[in-house]
Amino acid sequence: MNGNKKSNKHKRTKRFYTVVAMVIVVGMVLSFTVVFVDVLGPTGGTGSASLPEVVAEVNEEEIKKDEFNFHMAQVKAMYEMQGVNLESRENENMLRQVQWDVLQELIDEVLLVQQAEDEGLTVSNDMVQAEYQQILVQFEGDEDALENELSLMNFTPEDLKKVIAQQLTAQQYIQQYKEENIEEEELEVTEEEVENLYEQYSAQMEEMPDYEEIKLQLEEELRQRKVDQVKAILTQELKEESDIEVYM
Repeated sequence: MNGNKKSNKHKRTKRFYTVVAMVIVVGMVLSFTVVFVDVLGPTGGTGSASLPEVVAEVNEEEIKKDEFNFHMAQVKAMYEMQGVNLESRENENMLRQVQWDVLQELIDEVLLVQQAEDEGLTVSNDMVQAEYQQILVQFEGDEDALENELSLMNFTPEDLKKVIAQQLTAQQYIQQYKEENIEEEELEVTEEEVENLYEQYSAQMEEMPDYEEIKLQLEEELRQRKVDQVKAILTQELKEESDIEVYM
């Protein structure tokens, strides 16, 4: 009897963590972190055959179809973990919205990287390699296995390292912007905010873990939301000064 209760409690907690992870990941194109999940096929199931080779240009810098598909594959897999098939006919509108959101996040990232480079911010090869090694751990250090999975999305290890470098550079610039323009207390999370978020999730889910069990996870989500708000303000300023063309 007690064993069944513990098992059900564990399942509720695991389900909640997965839901929250998906919210965070989808909102930030993997939260500046590359996460490998189930293989999705050569195109990542994003309807790439109908996409142009260049899906957007940001101040004459191209965002290629393969890069877009790489990120879409990650987001699509997170939805599939929740039983949502973005390729089904009933989810056509949702798929289009997700594609648009992913493209906008990639445009934002390019803008942030361009601004960072203009201000002389760079990331070292050691930083990029450290992140690459963390991804390689998911493949038990087998670089051939990683390369094979990347090839299914028309990506190479060098392409992946470029993505990592871009993400780290954008992250570094956001951090600098926060330090120069945002008071630390503006990003603090209050107990009331955490409790309100718990109540929101409780209203949406039939089974919820105990509050204390997931409190830290809720705090992290709220912190990330506040960082996203800073990022949104920053990227909107950059967009107003930029030349952006979208081709999809």
